[in-house]
Amino acid sequence: MKSKKLLLLLTIVVVMIGVVTVRDDAIKAQDFEGNEEHWTSVCSQYTEDQNTINTCNEYRQYLNKKTQEANTKSQNAQKEIDSMQGDLSKLGNLAYEYEGKVADVKAEIASVNASIVEAEASIKLVEDKMKEQKKVIDARKDKIKERMKDIQVSINTNEYIDFIMGAENLVDFIQRSESIGTITEYDNQQLDILNEEIEKLEKDKKEKERLQATLETQKAALNTKKEELEVKEADSKKVLAALVDKQNELKAQKNSAAASANVYTQLIPPVPSPPTTGGGGGNLNWGRDFYSQYYKSPTNPFSVVGLTGQCTWYCFGRATEVNGLGIRNSIPLGNANSWYSSYGGSKGQTPRANAIVVWSFGAYGHVAFVESYSNGTITISEGNVNAPGGGLGYWTSLETAIKYTQVSTLSYSDLVAFRGRPVGFIYF
Repeated sequence: MKSKKLLLLLTIVVVMIGVVTVRDDAIKAQDFEGNEEHWTSVCSQYTEDQNTINTCNEYRQYLNKKTQEANTKSQNAQKEIDSMQGDLSKLGNLAYEYEGKVADVKAEIASVNASIVEAEASIKLVEDKMKEQKKVIDARKDKIKERMKDIQVSINTNEYIDFIMGAENLVDFIQRSESIGTITEYDNQQLDILNEEIEKLEKDKKEKERLQATLETQKAALNTKKEELEVKEADSKKVLAALVDKQNELKAQKNSAAASANVYTQLIPPVPSPPTTGGGGGNLNWGRDFYSQYYKSPTNPFSVVGLTGQCTWYCFGRATEVNGLGIRNSIPLGNANSWYSSYGGSKGQTPRANAIVVWSFGAYGHVAFVESYSNGTITISEGNVNAPGGGLGYWTSLETAIKYTQVSTLSYSDLVAFRGRPVGFIYF
């Protein structure tokens, strides 16, 4: 008997081990990476198999995590890009500043070059003038020599005496006696004047040569300064180019991450539902992305306090999903039957697309979202419909809450007959 019990116990243990092993193997073998399209297709189909449901929930979490990681990577890249803007601006200004300084020095060098050319031309003019003056001096010296020779010859032949003695009176005698000396003195004066002019030209030439040497020194200093600035300009532009390349690389990373996030978002399968459910001819919300921020904490305040699945939770999510998060602070946060009276915006008794319809029946009332209204036909979507036990309780899971949302299309008169006349409509 004991052996039979032991055998039975071992059998149960083996079976349990086998079950556990199979389950662990199934989880370990589950690899979503690279098989996203397959699992999106699988998880878009309605099934009541709990293992598949669990796997699909894991798959959605995997995609949400991938989306979040990609978004974070994109945001971090953008932050790094933003942090580089100051450095890029500074380096751009610095490179521009150096470029301007180089241009200024080049302009100075061009001006000095022009002054050097002018000085060289002036020196050439002075040298040419000095040559001409020397020619005049040499010519005058030659003439003096010729006259001196003539005078010497005249003296030897007594012409000098005859010239003097041939004076008609005393005045004429004195004038003739002094004429030879006067001629020589005049020539000497002219030679002195010419020599003084040459000396002056020599001084001018030396001054212009000094100015030229100063300009050459200034030019050399400017060239050195220009080369130093060009090196700094090239270095700053090199660093700037490297930063621009880095920024472009970050932009590419950001865009790639954003594209990946979009791909993962598009892959998230909707939670599939049976084609029909009870209550006024409605059916469950096919294709609604209940895993988006509009239906989850912290964006949805009803989800924050454990009211996921309630009609107020659904209407808040759907209204902000359609009309934008800008309206979130205007949507009432109390029970459904208080929404119409506490809403401070536009409201009325006429159905309108993208509005919220409010009923006061029951202890808490009810709200639904108007998807469309045309020619007396209204389409509404709502949460907490046909839930067991009269309604969903606190801290309902999102997966359970989704099962009790529905979309209904019917005439407005039928809606009133089925649900009762609404208190009114909240418009956005």
